[in-house]
Amino acid sequence: MHELRVAYKKWRTVLRFAEDEFKLRYLRGLKSIGRSQTKAVANNEINSNLHSVHQELSPSLNSISENELNNLIQIDAGRKWESCMSMKDHFSKQAHPIRKTLKQVYYLLMLCPVNTLFDAGQMKQLDSILNALGHWHDHEILYDRLRYFRKNMLVKELEEYEQAMKLEALLKLERDGWLGKAEEGLKEILLK
Repeated sequence: MHELRVAYKKWRTVLRFAEDEFKLRYLRGLKSIGRSQTKAVANNEINSNLHSVHQELSPSLNSISENELNNLIQIDAGRKWESCMSMKDHFSKQAHPIRKTLKQVYYLLMLCPVNTLFDAGQMKQLDSILNALGHWHDHEILYDRLRYFRKNMLVKELEEYEQAMKLEALLKLERDGWLGKAEEGLKEILLK
């Protein structure tokens, strides 16, 4: 299911790019994919949805050369990268939007036969940043949910309340460590 979710996000990035560049209407297909992704294992409806999206995209994509398409993707990825750079000075407060945009940059650049924005080492670094941001996000969600549970469900006098507070402190340290690793990785890309 996780791989299906990631594949869906990659498709969504491609479809957003196509929408911006070719002014296509893909929301019907996207909506249908979103609805059927949880049913996909049982009845394979997603294949027909992806096929219909492919059929809608093909005429526009076939009308330009691979080189032109590569250039359009590079330009779009470059704009998204600049958007990330505009948020980097407030990395800890903008971590989630940075993560979402960096994923789009990464997915788009992985489509390109020729990547003029980043070399192979920088792409590997970008992948590491995304992994660190993924771990940060997981810890952030767990921290928030545990804190909510402790404050709203546990009684202060219980041992579980104290244990939850200790676990929150550990989660916060781990979360902040992943965030720091991601920020350092971004700085390394900028230095290359």
